[in-house]
Amino acid sequence: MRPGPKRCAPCGSCPVVIHRDLTTLDVHEGMNVAEFGTGSGYSGALLASLVGAAGTVTSLDMDAYLVRWASLIHHERGLHNVRCHVADGIAGFPENAPYDGMVAWCTPPLLPRTWVDQVTDGGLIVAPLPIAAVPN
Repeated sequence: MRPGPKRCAPCGSCPVVIHRDLTTLDVHEGMNVAEFGTGSGYSGALLASLVGAAGTVTSLDMDAYLVRWASLIHHERGLHNVRCHVADGIAGFPENAPYDGMVAWCTPPLLPRTWVDQVTDGGLIVAPLPIAAVPN
């Protein structure tokens, strides 16, 4: 599957990358955070812990199976401040905006304007962006 102009290309995130990106995002208790790419639910669980009971995490993924799986894991572990949704992350998730921070575990072709519109003034967006064509 080749990413089209409105899709994010998936990128595998190892714990070191997740740690680096969440540290860069500077997540604090009470924040409202969005993540693009639910994956296994691991990063969403970390975010839920960082934002605490007063914060919220909105996790988006195009893969319904991953969303159901991560939602089940979060529920089983008593994480009530993270919600996973099947959605195209390029559109963001305006229902829960504005976000204090956003993190992407995928690579959009360009920084989506919807993300910029849905983040608070002074909020951070941490996302890998392509800077040059890379041969396969």
